[in-house]
Amino acid sequence: MRKIMMIVVLLMGIIINNSVIASGGFADVKEGDWYYGGVGRLIEKGIVAGFPDGTFKPSSSVQADQFIKMVLVGLGNTDIQNGTEYWASNYISKAKELNILTLEDFMIYHGNYNYTRAITREEMAIIISRALTGTEANVINNIEDQKAYATLIKEYSLILETSKSPIAEVYAKGILMGYPDGYFKPYKGLTRAEATTVILRLIDVSERAQVTKPTKTIDDVEDEESVALPKNAADFYRINPEVPTYLYEYAYNQKAKYDMDYFMTNKEVYNDLNYSSSYGGTGRQLLGKIKKYATEYLDAVYNMDYTKDSTVIRDAIRYHFNDVYGNEKFVDDYVKTMKDNKVISKYEFLTDDSLVYQDSTGGVRIRGKLKIMYLSNNGGKCVTFDNTTNDLYNIPIELNKWYEQDVEFRFSNAFGQSLWTRTEFVLGAEYSIK
Repeated sequence: MRKIMMIVVLLMGIIINNSVIASGGFADVKEGDWYYGGVGRLIEKGIVAGFPDGTFKPSSSVQADQFIKMVLVGLGNTDIQNGTEYWASNYISKAKELNILTLEDFMIYHGNYNYTRAITREEMAIIISRALTGTEANVINNIEDQKAYATLIKEYSLILETSKSPIAEVYAKGILMGYPDGYFKPYKGLTRAEATTVILRLIDVSERAQVTKPTKTIDDVEDEESVALPKNAADFYRINPEVPTYLYEYAYNQKAKYDMDYFMTNKEVYNDLNYSSSYGGTGRQLLGKIKKYATEYLDAVYNMDYTKDSTVIRDAIRYHFNDVYGNEKFVDDYVKTMKDNKVISKYEFLTDDSLVYQDSTGGVRIRGKLKIMYLSNNGGKCVTFDNTTNDLYNIPIELNKWYEQDVEFRFSNAFGQSLWTRTEFVLGAEYSIK
């Protein structure tokens, strides 16, 4: 009996060990997860690894440096060692040597780079396309081929010209595909779990999706199927098809109000490295910062909850707010109104970093659609931060119903203002736009 029990225990140990090997021994990668097998295969090849806490973090965004390593090791560069000061330094150097990376990729400013940020699908496509150059025959060999596969990408007309060819190529090869709604969504990222599928398709042709070359080209279908550009598309470095086109077509408020021509369009802010480098980043990063600050400000102001401590609410708003024109009293009055009317609310904000520009005063603005719902409100009216310009202020409201308005926020640079604790940019004003 003892021998039989020992055999059973040994067999159980073999099963458990095989399971651990397949999952990498990660607490957050379990048998039954759709990415379980893929993670196991990439671990065996040394392409991916986990974190010191014993997790793989499958739901986290894959970083640029992580993806660069996956591509290099996946293509056989297995002798690269981690750097001593920055683990990915040797992988990045090798990628530049192989022309998988260029000097412009992931540059912040003046020779500084940020490889630790989340990589976009557009950047993945470019890196994969370069990595396969000379190692694998192209599917797309001429402009007509590209125009044919372009019909599979709904927002093809909105993609940067320099990115169209690599995106179409990796799509045609079945490596990096679009979404069920027909969009490629080049500015989104992928999770670490999703990236395993991309790398498997890169290194194993049998894993790739089968893509049939369309019989029509983009010239035949673009009028009927492609995404329409806004009238002033030239002012924006890109257009996000998930944002209503009309949000791009508002006049720049500062120019319209004061008839001033000195301002930077979204495209100019994106391209002007001298302007943005004073804030520690490229135009693209500056736009992303403003979107981040707008969201943080809205979290503080429009996720109202009168049951929270007044000082906590007040300080959260002050952190993002510009201390001029008696605004400290404005914040106090706002919190008092919320408390007196027992307000609880939540919000949504539809925007994009392609909706950022700089006005003639030097303030950076972002526009979008603000939606707000009240779960509790004894006052019966919307409580908005800037009641002098916001049309929602005088509207009688019902509970549990969404109310919306197109708004624009102007952020000011806060350097030198030491009275308040603040972010790099603070709110200068909030406007309704029509």
